[in-house]
Amino acid sequence: EIISQSKYLLNIALFFESMTPEWHWIAHEFYKIALEAASTVPDSDDDGELVNTIKYVYGKFLFSE
Repeated sequence: EIISQSKYLLNIALFFESMTPEWHWIAHEFYKIALEAASTVPDSDDDGELVNTIKYVYGKFLFSE
């Protein structure tokens, strides 16, 4: 459940990232929420893959700004 919610939040963040820069603040918020939600997933469920993916994509977004 929480894994699918985190992935959904990540997709929303990616959507707002693809929009004009005026919308990027919303992408920031969704990245933070997705990361917060994904960090509650036990490592035994996905070996930290989801958290690492969100960190990578969010970091790439921050670097491009």
